Amino acid sequence: IDPEEEYKMLTEILGGEYINFSKESPIKINPFGLNPEDSTESQLGIKILSLHSLLKTMLGQMTPTQEALLDRAIVTTYQQKGISPDPTTHKKEPPIIEDLYKALLNMEEENAKELAFRVEKFVKGGFADLFNQQTNYEFSNQLTVFSLRQVEDSLRPIAMHVILDDIFGDVLLGP
Repeated sequence: IDPEEEYKMLTEILGGEYINFSKESPIKINPFGLNPEDSTESQLGIKILSLHSLLKTMLGQMTPTQEALLDRAIVTTYQQKGISPDPTTHKKEPPIIEDLYKALLNMEEENAKELAFRVEKFVKGGFADLFNQQTNYEFSNQLTVFSLRQVEDSLRPIAMHVILDDIFGDVLLGP
């Protein structure tokens, strides 16, 4: 991950792939994405833990009640897509942040609605183009560098988390 485009020339010299990750970039990474090649039953649980961490970065402080509601909503979003801990279901299209937003809105608790409104800017607002789409990228080069120079400062920690989680899921847990 290259926050300031300091490794662009080196990447090109070494024959790597340099990706300008931004709202305008055609490359998208879905934070809810699963690795269909990972046949472990623990993959979904690990992804849910990662999503909790990501969502704390995105949404800020949460009460224990909100964290519990968020957990229920995350599990519900995967269930609604037919995804369970069973690895054979991990090949199905994963949810996106908008699915989480809808799950939170459909919950009866006021705390869930408040969380939904905090998620909304990543669904309908100026941040929607960056994280609310299916992943459309697969690693094909051993040296792949993601530039974050065009990502707003407030979104960089979120982008770093999403990219690193995707790298972990695809590269380290892949076939």
